[in-house]
This record gives sequence, C-alpha cells and structure tokens, in this order.
Amino acid sequence: MGNSQIRILFTIPNFVTAGSGGTLFDILEKLDRQKFKPYVCIKKAGGKYETKLKELGITILIAPFTTSPRPYYKFIFKAWKISLFFKQYNFDIWHSFNYLDDYTEPIIARLAGVKNWIYTKTNMNWYQNSWYLRSLLATRIITINHDMEKLFFNTPKRKRKSVYIPVGIDTEKFSPATPSQFNLREKYKIPQNHQIILSVGHIVPIKGHLHLIKAIALHENTSLFIAGRQTPSPYLLEIKKLINNLKLQSRVFLLGEIGNIHELLPEIDLFVMPSITKGEGLGIALLEAMSCKKACIASNVPGCRDIIKNKINGILVQPENPKALSKAIIQLSLDIPLQKQLGLEAKKTIESNFSIVEEVANHVTLYESIMNPHAK
Repeated sequence: MGNSQIRILFTIPNFVTAGSGGTLFDILEKLDRQKFKPYVCIKKAGGKYETKLKELGITILIAPFTTSPRPYYKFIFKAWKISLFFKQYNFDIWHSFNYLDDYTEPIIARLAGVKNWIYTKTNMNWYQNSWYLRSLLATRIITINHDMEKLFFNTPKRKRKSVYIPVGIDTEKFSPATPSQFNLREKYKIPQNHQIILSVGHIVPIKGHLHLIKAIALHENTSLFIAGRQTPSPYLLEIKKLINNLKLQSRVFLLGEIGNIHELLPEIDLFVMPSITKGEGLGIALLEAMSCKKACIASNVPGCRDIIKNKINGILVQPENPKALSKAIIQLSLDIPLQKQLGLEAKKTIESNFSIVEEVANHVTLYESIMNPHAK
C-alpha cells in the first residue's frame, strides 16, 4: 500500500430519502484523509449532506451505479457502459450503502476494474434471491445488528465475509449539555405535570406511530411530539385520522422533519421508538436520544434489542402492543429516579459501544485488512 491513499467510492441512492445518509456522512467526516481519498456517488442530487460533503472537499459524483438486469441479453452491455464512467477513477474499494436488493452494482464495479466491493446491510429485508447474489458477489459484508448475523449470514461462506460494525454517534454533538432551541412546553402550552415524549422517524408504517398514539391515549399526563419526514401517503392520513378520532389534538403534535434534533432532545422527558415486528437495521434516533442521557422505551425488535438491555439502560416492550407501551410510559412517568438512572446508563452504553470514533476505527480496520489481507 505504501504511502498512497486508498481510493474508496461510497454509493448511496441519494441524501434526501436514504435514511443511512447521516450515517455515511458521519463516517466520511472523520475518515483520515491522509490514508483515504473518498468519493461519493449518488443517483439524485439534493439534501443537506451533499452540501456538507462538498464543504469537506469530498468529490460528489452524480451517476447511475446500478441498472435493470432485464432484458438479460442486454444486461452485460448496459453494465459495461455504466462501468466506463467509474473505470477512470481507479478505485481500490467500492463501498455500497444502497439499501435495495440489487446485484447489478457489484457486477458494474467488477467491470470498472474494482476488485473489492463491499456493502453495508442497513435493513432487515431479505425476501428475494437478489440478496443471495448480492452477498455472493461481495468481498465483505457489514452487519449493523446481531440478528442479521443469525438470520442472513449464518452459512460458513457468508459468515467469513460478514463483520459486525454498529452505527456510532457523535457524543459531543448529541450531549445533555446541548442548549435547547425549541421551547416546546411554552410554544405548545404543555401543562407542567405532563411528561414530554418524543419519537423520531420518517412517517412510514415500520416506525409504529399508530401504536404509540394509541398508547398515549391511555395515559392523560403525557404530550407526544413526532418528528419525521411527512411524505403524503395513506399512512400519514391514517395517523391524522387517529389523532382526531381519539381527540388527541392538544396532546399529539406532528413536527415534520427536524434537522437539528440534537437541539430538541434536551427538552424532552422520554424517548420512544415503537418500531413494528419487522424491525429496522439499527435505531439511530434511539442512539441519539440515549447519548443525550434520555430514558428510552423501544420495541423488542432487531436493532433495538442490540442497544437496550431491558430495565438496565432502557425498557423493551412487545412490539405492536399499545397497552404494553402505555404501561412502560406510565412506569417511567411516575418514577423519576428510575427515569434518571436509565438515562445515565443509556449515556454510558453509547460512550462504551456506539461512539462514532469506534465506528470509524472499525471501518478503517476493515478497509486496511481488505487492502492487506496477509498483514498481521
């Protein structure tokens, strides 16, 4: 390897709708530029992270990095044409943050002369044979929770390829010392005896908002704020209808997408992640709240149960169960010492196991091991 930089291409569909955009930005922001020369390829321009990466001096490429495999007789020609764009850069590693079950990307990478194609498994989807092909063609696979290892990468060949690297949080940014900026209690006229509860996530069914709203209806002295992108959809309409039907307009508020969530977290009492059974890759918003020393309640689903140890650094509840969720909210609302203790342990958990410094170090170790497979 000598003194030359390792040239890495990171691919992600975009920085607008791709939820892993923030994770990728955090890695790139702290990646050692003496050792690595990163590039990012997106299919669609836009989003705050694209702007921030440009400010860091990272080259942004806007180009297709996948294609439809059909018709099959045209596929190789289409893939070859796309690969010509990337061939000029002589990338050493191609790291995909594409969340879809696409297997054309590693083929395009190979045609571009990139020998090392890796991908991060960002979700719990595994329903198509495409995932098997994607994994077969990968040099290495990064898993972000232990359920992935057990469910998807349990064969000898896939075990050898996979490495566990959980998402890390910038503990300086997400800190209980961060000044609050929103004044929720005053702005929304929240009674002093109400616990302020926050849930963060795009307004999509997997996030389980409906169950949380039903849980709030079972406990009067609570006010719920939901932060997340509100793309027009039947699900969003269902949420608004439920709020109206349960007469919760004065206690449940949809904030929309919040870019500076670290300045909102200091104002809340409890954080809840009510994800449904299908689960997610890893609850990044949950990690952020824990880093701010907040007592957290989460569904007992993949990702969340990697982070929370029940009744030690938070509370896990049965997913899709409003009564269980309400019971946990009531317990913490009435037991402030427990609330503070769980928040303290939550902060320790993030500092010990989920810091951005550790995540970046683990990625560096992986990249260097790929480039020097025989090094000790």
